[in-house]
Amino acid sequence: MRQTITKLLMAFFVAASLAGCASGPTPQDIANADYGTPVEKESTDAQLKSYFEGHLKDPYSAQYEFGVPEKGYMISSSFEGRQLYAGYIVTARVNAKNSYGGYVGMQTYQFLFQNGKLVRGNHLSPSGLANRLF
Repeated sequence: MRQTITKLLMAFFVAASLAGCASGPTPQDIANADYGTPVEKESTDAQLKSYFEGHLKDPYSAQYEFGVPEKGYMISSSFEGRQLYAGYIVTARVNAKNSYGGYVGMQTYQFLFQNGKLVRGNHLSPSGLANRLF
């Protein structure tokens, strides 16, 4: 049992160190990225509300704060090859009720739109760590 745990831990550390070696996009890649066409705030708000309606326990209780779309990019994790995703980013804050009927508090999200379509989303933890939604 102890040997199995040791082997698993070693395999994890080797995989983590190899994933850390993945190089990200260069400044030239970022400058040359296809950001797509600008997107209107009304369109992003409607798409985000639609997304949350399909993912919240009680979507009718949701309180939203949507930011203005800004040109930007996201870089995927090391495990995904640190790919560059360019477009227009919208920061959203959402407070909704959970299964027990209580509000969970404002949660922060970032979404990426390209050519008017919602293509990527992250939930931001209070420490700023991004957890991929899709």
